[in-house]
Amino acid sequence: MWTNKQQSFSAWRLRRPIALGLGVVCLVATGCGPSQTLVTGTVTLDGQPLDQAGLEFHGSGTGGFTGHAFTDANGQYRAKVAAGPLVVVIRATKVVGTQKEPDIPGGTPEPIVEQFLPARYSDRLKTELGVTPVEGRVVTADFALNSDVK
Repeated sequence: MWTNKQQSFSAWRLRRPIALGLGVVCLVATGCGPSQTLVTGTVTLDGQPLDQAGLEFHGSGTGGFTGHAFTDANGQYRAKVAAGPLVVVIRATKVVGTQKEPDIPGGTPEPIVEQFLPARYSDRLKTELGVTPVEGRVVTADFALNSDVK
């Protein structure tokens, strides 16, 4: 015969995984991680919108990755990132040729791409770009990039 104390303990043992699962869901739903905010803007290169550029946002103190985005045909982007000072890295590639895989007879030529933005924009350790999103606000950050003079 089970006593009330044993039944209560046994019932808790069965319900514990459910309670823990609900606790995790609540933490995730309410945002237990760093607060996120929205950064929007336009990226141009030599005055022209930069299509399909990739933006990365890294914490300026830690260097930790906090978000990313890609530009559209108008050079516009939207990214959810952590609030606080961020370093911005922008990378863009262009097709410079094609190449067939030597081991695949009759294979389709694959594009060869090359990163073409200067390191002052595309290298995380050398970038000159930054933004400081504020929690709860939409921040606009436009980046007017210039090509290296050759």
